[in-house]
Amino acid sequence: ACKAANTVKGLFAGLHSVPHTAGAGSAHDVVPSFLLTLLEGSAEQVYAGLISQYNVDDVTGAALGALKECIDELSPAHVKALVDLLVTHSFSADTSP
Repeated sequence: ACKAANTVKGLFAGLHSVPHTAGAGSAHDVVPSFLLTLLEGSAEQVYAGLISQYNVDDVTGAALGALKECIDELSPAHVKALVDLLVTHSFSADTSP
């Protein structure tokens, strides 16, 4: 069974406490794109994408892997619903005047 609640808590605690490299965007910029990659991309894309700009420790890396495994167990309909929610609420806010 997926233990997503503890995984997500550990992941964001780990990301919040590690320094990021120059050029990494703000959380407002990074989080929606990162979540889309988690939902739609491969594990390799997760590690090679925006998260590669951060100094991710072993615990946070393990949390990322566990979270990706949980997401990959979701039905396609559930993934689509989460993507739709994310796109509607994250990216539509960027276009508001």
